Amino acid sequence: MRHGNYLYYDLRKNCRRYYQSVGSLISRMESGIQKGNDLSLDKNTRSLMMKWLEQFTFVLRQLDNIQERIIPVLEADLKYEFRESMLVACSLIQSSVKSPFVEIKTHLEINGDKTLKEEDFSNIFSIGATSEVLALIGDAVLDLAVAQYLWKDYPEVGLLTKRRADLVCNENLARLCEKWDLYENRIHFDQMPPSTNRTLNHIKGGLVEAVFGVVYLEGGLSPVLNQVPLLVNIAVKD
Repeated sequence: MRHGNYLYYDLRKNCRRYYQSVGSLISRMESGIQKGNDLSLDKNTRSLMMKWLEQFTFVLRQLDNIQERIIPVLEADLKYEFRESMLVACSLIQSSVKSPFVEIKTHLEINGDKTLKEEDFSNIFSIGATSEVLALIGDAVLDLAVAQYLWKDYPEVGLLTKRRADLVCNENLARLCEKWDLYENRIHFDQMPPSTNRTLNHIKGGLVEAVFGVVYLEGGLSPVLNQVPLLVNIAVKD
């Protein structure tokens, strides 16, 4: 739990820190140009830096949005109160969020700037892995919870396996993702939209699995088991 909180605050802190640093660098370079000093800020570099500022603003805005809008929706539908809301935010942070930080690191290295050290980037570079681990946990616990919920009505292995697969497949989880508005509020910098519905549903399913991973880590199997009817009710009826 502490790891998730640490990553959340580290991302927020670094977005603010780098926003200030990049903004200050732009101001110094522009001032240097005006004074005739040997500072250059060509059009491409300025455009790149402005993009970083927009990306940091987006991350901070999305973190606030998750806290203010998404978590209340989740808690109301799940009838569950999260103890660690920062971990829920981490479940919606995807690996591409590190893109601007990778670009900054590369830019500084190319220009021989050693202001930021390797450790300044290490946590940011690993933050996407947290949501992936949460999704892995959520995937496993959903399989177990759904099987436990169904087994009395589906005493044969083949029928139980098929019905469980219908409920925990990405297509069904994607419906829950849309209900909770997770996909539109995830934190990412993917360059291109998913090329197929299968890929899109995979991403949406992973977001839902990550949320259930948080529920399990906080409350164990019971609160996950209590929410299996959500998957049953939202599934397309045969």
